[in-house]
Amino acid sequence: MFSLLTAGDTRFVSREGGKRPAGNLGAENLRYRKWCEEKLSWDRSLDVNEGQNDKVNLSILYVEDELITRMTIHKILAARYTTIYLAQDGREGLDIFEQHNPDIIITDTRMPIMDGLKMSQAIRAVNPEIPIIFTTANEDSEFIQETRNLGITRNIIKPILLKDLLATVEEVASKILSRRTLPATE
Repeated sequence: MFSLLTAGDTRFVSREGGKRPAGNLGAENLRYRKWCEEKLSWDRSLDVNEGQNDKVNLSILYVEDELITRMTIHKILAARYTTIYLAQDGREGLDIFEQHNPDIIITDTRMPIMDGLKMSQAIRAVNPEIPIIFTTANEDSEFIQETRNLGITRNIIKPILLKDLLATVEEVASKILSRRTLPATE
């Protein structure tokens, strides 16, 4: 059973009673601090929203099993894009995709229940054109080739550099928006 909680333009989807072990909180806290430092540096040097009050009218599905990573990236994306859907594994991500058909998908590859690769294969069967961005620690050449065969838009190697993630999302968003504004051809 899934519940959908709304906070502004963000949808949080979680399984009832779906508690998971906290893992190594020391490593998570260190990683979170590094993300925050990088985000502050990024915001000071390239403030994407400076002089703009409007967010980009796109929806993004972000699938990540690590809570701190998921919430950190969510906050950054929510400052720039109108709708962010969050899922903690591929099964939830696939369910959200089927319900909401987001414009862009960003997903981790290794997750419990259903990994990002299997989720992406199921999504590609329905929508072969949707941009899918992988965040992964897997640099194995066979894996990279499999993502190319699947038509993954980009592989961003973990630990994620925010400037790389944001540049990729902005590049994809720009292409989507330009297609929306093109006049229809007969």
